[in-house]
Amino acid sequence: MASTLTVDNIVGATIAGNVHVPGGVVQVVEGTTGTANATSSTSVVDSGLTATITPKYSSSKILAIASLPYHATEEPGTDVTAYVFLKRTVSGGSTVELGSCIFGDHGGNGNRSDAWGTVSLTKLDSPSTTSATTYKIQHRVGNSGYTGTAMNSSNPGMITLMEIAQ
Repeated sequence: MASTLTVDNIVGATIAGNVHVPGGVVQVVEGTTGTANATSSTSVVDSGLTATITPKYSSSKILAIASLPYHATEEPGTDVTAYVFLKRTVSGGSTVELGSCIFGDHGGNGNRSDAWGTVSLTKLDSPSTTSATTYKIQHRVGNSGYTGTAMNSSNPGMITLMEIAQ
């Protein structure tokens, strides 16, 4: 026979907000931007899309989900390629790459090459900290002469962070 537990409120025994449910979502943080960020650099640059979360538990995992419109262009004759990266920085620490995506079009036929699309990156991360932790999107182009543009006012980028208790 199945049992049913019905309650109106669960309160921690010693601290009211300290009920730990493994697998449960502890908090959700979202960052968005519709500000276009163009680069022609072959070195990684910030896109302006970031979100910061301060995990409640050092054992928690952070599910980071990012989605952003991207447009890459190249002058006639070559393929267009851009790189998009998901990175994490713990307050006072170093930056770690969590994932990346190569985005492009194989024009190379003497015409200008354009690639339009939405780039999505997802990572279940284990930062092992209760310090402020920033997740951000960076990007760069494949070769000089390319231009890569992330986000625009009509189609903003977003990054969602979910702390999952373990």
